[in-house]
Amino acid sequence: MPSGYTSALSHLPTDWIIIGAFVVLVMILSLRMGTQVAASLAFAAPVAFYVFNAASGAAFLSGLVGTFSGGTGSAALFGVVFAVFFIMTYRIIGSYGMTGAYPIQAVAGAFSATIILLVFYLQIPALSALWHFGPQVQAIFSEKFRLFWLLGSYAALAFIRR
Repeated sequence: MPSGYTSALSHLPTDWIIIGAFVVLVMILSLRMGTQVAASLAFAAPVAFYVFNAASGAAFLSGLVGTFSGGTGSAALFGVVFAVFFIMTYRIIGSYGMTGAYPIQAVAGAFSATIILLVFYLQIPALSALWHFGPQVQAIFSEKFRLFWLLGSYAALAFIRR
């Protein structure tokens, strides 16, 4: 590979490489299985966020949640909650395009799901133990623009449904 390509890629922030890899992964899954994966990710994120934040004040779960108060433990607990709600929403949204999506649907769904997950990822401090996004990503998906990112992403998901 010519050296010009490697030097150009070396200046690309790791945050954008991770985000791009996730977009490609969701796009491939959407092309193969339909936009149901992107929709399930998009709907599981806010529910998991709400349940994760509410679990610390729950009557019987507060003691269990308190044992996972460390950074990685709390992130793992959120991962379990998110996985449970992803599976549930995937099964609930059974007819949301179960056949393969068209390429434009897969691209729109992948970007929408990634944006929604990023917005909620940045709101949970425990997840910074896994990966701390840099100031550029935090500024783009900050509190000022969060509503517009979510509205646009959910609107795109509603538009691509077939």
